Amino acid sequence: MAPGEIYAVLLDRGIYLCSESTMYRLLRKRGEVRERRRQATHPPRKKPELVAEGPDRVWSWDITN
Repeated sequence: MAPGEIYAVLLDRGIYLCSESTMYRLLRKRGEVRERRRQATHPPRKKPELVAEGPDRVWSWDITN
């Protein structure tokens, strides 16, 4: 359960330990809070490779000085 949910359940039972922000602060200090959303992972990008199969098939340019 998320800390906010636990906080609400405890309040419903009449138990008050600390504020919700204090609960988050204590959990963060112990390394118990993390991002709960799924994170997108992108595949590694490949550098484009120009392959000429004959004369005048691939044209490119040089941007160096």
